[in-house]
Amino acid sequence: MINVGYYVRPEGNFGDDLSPAIISHLLNEKVQSSSYLDAEILGIGSILQHWKNRKRKYRRNLYDIIYKKKPIAIWGTGLIAPRKVFLPKADILALRGPLTAKYLGLKESVIYGDPGILARDIVPTEKKTGVIGIIPHYFHKDNEVFLQISKLPNFMVIDVENNYTQVLKEISRCDLILSSSLHGLICADSYGIPNARITVSNELIGGDFKFNDYCLGVGRDLMQENFIKTQSDILITIEKLEKQPTVLCADKLNDASKQLKQTLYDWNNEGV
Repeated sequence: MINVGYYVRPEGNFGDDLSPAIISHLLNEKVQSSSYLDAEILGIGSILQHWKNRKRKYRRNLYDIIYKKKPIAIWGTGLIAPRKVFLPKADILALRGPLTAKYLGLKESVIYGDPGILARDIVPTEKKTGVIGIIPHYFHKDNEVFLQISKLPNFMVIDVENNYTQVLKEISRCDLILSSSLHGLICADSYGIPNARITVSNELIGGDFKFNDYCLGVGRDLMQENFIKTQSDILITIEKLEKQPTVLCADKLNDASKQLKQTLYDWNNEGV
């Protein structure tokens, strides 16, 4: 049993829930949710800011010494905003991107990539249905524009609070994805679906930080915000995306995927 530390939201959030699912699938091991104090590994999520103070860092180091645990493994995890963090002694397998590395003060080279790009490994692509998927962040899901667009034919508003399997199946059926959720965009990249970042407010913590961190990590064009106030804004964004499809290219996707998998396998096989 592997103890995985990740953000557990009572209402659900498929991006966070992908973390234990992907780790369990790749390693063929059972996993369980764990506190950040006694987790063996952290995966998907903007959760490294939990070590923003030294007290937590030393508690974690002391815990590892007392229980003779391996240092916590960091696998594709990131920060939510630009802030300095004092990590405990950690085995950094990969980080989401170079912006996270910068604020951790790392000097050595690191593998970059968000494990969300491995979504296609756990849920294969479904048959296309000719729909355009809209994925609001859970902050945005009750926005009136999204409620209106969900009633139109050829549109599907995907609820990030549903089970990750259902969400990934729905994403994979789409021809295009518009999302204010970072993992909606990352999973669209995983399935090779052109995608665009949308937003209806500036309330997300960290602003562009995690989006840019991911893109810089995998060598993808930065995701420009498309502000949505009316249905017309959605249609304009779709037209732009159709004229200039934006998605992580297959070669970069495959390279990053291979590196993320290999570093996880190597970690799991240490001492075996």
